[in-house]
Amino acid sequence: MRIKFLPLALIFAASTLVSCDEDNPLGTSSELETQLGEFYLEAESLGNSIYNNIDLARRDSIFNADDSAVVNGAVVKRTGTAFTIDFGNGVAGSDGKTRKGMITVAETGSYLTAGGQLSAALSNFKVDDVSIQGAFAIINNGNGSIDVAITGFKIGNEFSLNSNKNVIWKSGFATPTNAGDDRYDLSGSAIGTELAGNNMVTTTINETLVFDRLCQYGVTKGKVSLALTGDSISETTTGSIDFIDTDGCNNVARISIVKGTTSVSVTRTFDGF
Repeated sequence: MRIKFLPLALIFAASTLVSCDEDNPLGTSSELETQLGEFYLEAESLGNSIYNNIDLARRDSIFNADDSAVVNGAVVKRTGTAFTIDFGNGVAGSDGKTRKGMITVAETGSYLTAGGQLSAALSNFKVDDVSIQGAFAIINNGNGSIDVAITGFKIGNEFSLNSNKNVIWKSGFATPTNAGDDRYDLSGSAIGTELAGNNMVTTTINETLVFDRLCQYGVTKGKVSLALTGDSISETTTGSIDFIDTDGCNNVARISIVKGTTSVSVTRTFDGF
C-alpha cells in the first residue's frame, strides 16, 4: 500500500502561500516535510487496519464457538490462550489489499471483557508486498474503552512509528455477527521517524478520528497536529492532517505544513483504515 502522491507542481498550485517564492514557498525541504506527513498517514492507516483485523478475528462468533474460522480471508486458529491470523502466501481482504504472513496473538484474560489483554506480533507480514514489522499491546479498559500501543512499527525501510491510542467504541463491539455497525472514536499520539534520515514527526490527535466500518475508507473525520524536527528541517515546523468532514465517506485528507508565517496545504488520498 502507498499513499497516492500528486505531482510536485500540483502541490504548490493547490497551496495557500505567503511567500515571494511562488514555486517553493517553504524552501527546498518542503517536499521532505510534506512527505513526513504522508509517511505518518500511511503508518496510521496500516496500524489501525492491523488492529481491526485482530479485533475482527477475536470477536468472530464462529471462531469463539469452534476455535477456528476464516476472517477477512485469513485462517484464524486458537491454541490454548493464543491464536494466529494466517494470511499464508497472500489473501485479498474486503478492502482490496493483499496481505501475506501471520499475526500471532497471546491473550491474558478475555479481550471481550474489562481487564483482558492481547499481545500481537507480526511474522513475515506484508501488505501489498510492503514488509511490515511491529508489536501491538491491546487492553480492554471496560465501558467500550480499548488502549492500543504499537511499538517498533516499521514500513519497509522507509518509516518507523511508535504510538499510543485509545479506542472508544460507540457501537458494534458486542455484536460480532454484524461488523457493519462497528463505529469508534480514536485518539492518542505517536512519534514517527524517516529511516533514510534523522527526521521525525510527532503527532497528536486533537480532533477525534471517527471510524465507521460502513465507510469503505474507515475514518470519516478528525484532525491530527504535526510537529516536525530533524537534521533536514532547519527551523520550527508544524502542521496538521485534516480528514475532511464535509467530504463525507471519501478517502481525502488535507496535509498542511507551516513555517513561521509561511504555509502550504496539499490534498492526499489514503487507501483506508
